[in-house]
Amino acid sequence: MKVIHIESGLGNQMLSYCELLAVKKVNPEEPCYLETILYEIGDAGKVISQWNGYELEKIFGIKAPMLSECFSEDVWAFILEEKKRGKSVPQILGENGIDIYMVGEDHRLFNPFSGKVYSVQKEEYCPEIQNLPGNVYYHGYWINIDWFMAYKDIFRREFRFPEITDEKNQEYARQ
Repeated sequence: MKVIHIESGLGNQMLSYCELLAVKKVNPEEPCYLETILYEIGDAGKVISQWNGYELEKIFGIKAPMLSECFSEDVWAFILEEKKRGKSVPQILGENGIDIYMVGEDHRLFNPFSGKVYSVQKEEYCPEIQNLPGNVYYHGYWINIDWFMAYKDIFRREFRFPEITDEKNQEYARQ
């Protein structure tokens, strides 16, 4: 299982989604998921007002596989409560019998994890992280021009705005 942590605004969500697609491409038999827990609970239970929530489906119609779908409602509620108490998702999974390790960019400040961590330099291009064996939790932003260039076809294919169907916005488009 590969899990891509996703947070922040639309641009960072797009980068993380491309990382998910790239990991899936390298590991076609491996289940890959987005983890969007911060949009569900906010920051330590507070609403995160500077973001508009998870937007990939709302804006681009992308229906990505979500980590929450792997668990029953009661188990996911338990994970949410543990996260509100300050535990990271990989920490929660590890403490509950899922052997997982983290690939992280400067992860310790925001996503504390006592298990094995494969650290990468912030904003570096490290394609080798996509084919690490076993259960991997990815926490980073993957902001580097080389990431973009390696997956520009994915960006162009996946990030298209839906057709404008309402009259008001069609008029704006004509103008």
